[in-house]
Amino acid sequence: FDAIQYQAGRAIAALCAEAVGAMEVACDITLDYLKTRKQFGVPIGKFQALQHRMVDMRTELEQATSMAILAACVADEADNAERTRTLTAAKFMINRCGRKVAEEAALMPLSITHRYWIGTIGQTAGSVSYVPLSSALAGVLQTLED
Repeated sequence: FDAIQYQAGRAIAALCAEAVGAMEVACDITLDYLKTRKQFGVPIGKFQALQHRMVDMRTELEQATSMAILAACVADEADNAERTRTLTAAKFMINRCGRKVAEEAALMPLSITHRYWIGTIGQTAGSVSYVPLSSALAGVLQTLED
């Protein structure tokens, strides 16, 4: 049982890192969108409200990155109460930050009245469907909740 608990801790640290990577991609794609989408003849990234929301996304990303680094630092330690508390805190914070980033990445373009899907294109039953990156991130976050 100890070996399984030890490896589960390492898996949690790996999932934390994966979630942070997905959050970083969501932030990068959203920033690129803000720089390229124009409304009223200027990039929407010039609007102060969207700049503030982008800063909020980056702040959440930095918090999640710090927690993922902390989780990675304790992942290889012997299993004890402190390690468990640290990994649980990392799961919680990264989950919270990831949800915020995913929501902002999905909703920020909608606030300017232009629907923009962030993510990958896949084939389903012969038709093209869009899978938003926020949904992919949500899948990782759901795994972290379990």
